[in-house]
Amino acid sequence: MKKLIFLLFTSIISYSQVTPTSGFVEYGIDFQDQIIEEIKKRKKNVKNRQAYNAVKGIFENHKKIYSQNIAFLRLNFNKDKYHSTPVDIMLPDNLKGKFIFKSDIFYGDIKSNTYMRQYKKRGNTYIAPIKGDYKWDIKNQKKNILGFSCKKAIIAIPNKNDVVVWFTPQIPVAFSPVKYYGLPGAILEAKVSFKHIYAKEIEFKEDVEVEKPTEGIKLSAKEYEEMMSGFKPY
Repeated sequence: MKKLIFLLFTSIISYSQVTPTSGFVEYGIDFQDQIIEEIKKRKKNVKNRQAYNAVKGIFENHKKIYSQNIAFLRLNFNKDKYHSTPVDIMLPDNLKGKFIFKSDIFYGDIKSNTYMRQYKKRGNTYIAPIKGDYKWDIKNQKKNILGFSCKKAIIAIPNKNDVVVWFTPQIPVAFSPVKYYGLPGAILEAKVSFKHIYAKEIEFKEDVEVEKPTEGIKLSAKEYEEMMSGFKPY
């Protein structure tokens, strides 16, 4: 009889402890030293030394900015949708006016398989669909991030550095702070291009609204690919 009561009690507890499926995530950003090293490697082949010093200075300033232990990116999510936006930050006086890289806005509707990127280029704002059949290589490596057990996953990008992320199946919402998506859980850390993006805080709340980006010049998938095909981070 006691055993039966115990089983009923544990069943009630397990059903009542449902993981929330909406809330907010704040991410910090580190600037990877690798990009600075790549710039230095090219120094010997650079003819315009003034332009080289300007580019090097831009990245060095951003490293100083990103070294601040604050949130740079905020993501809202609910059961089916997510929306990441850059956070406005207060810069030190000696770095004001030198912050030109800001995280783009990413939107995902998992239910309808709709993914979008809103970004600025040459003074204009664009909205483009992201269509990617990302082939994730999920590793056996694990680590704890903010109390969640995370798995490592990698995408090999031709002619570029691999995208490395850590995701947790414990949060049953497949959100991503970057354009790469499709994992069975939430991405809490990502190394992509010259940035290392990591979750600093997670807060669960009920009925979080997720807005779809609407402002900007709308591009087709082909137009977006053509525009971004010549872009390089250095």
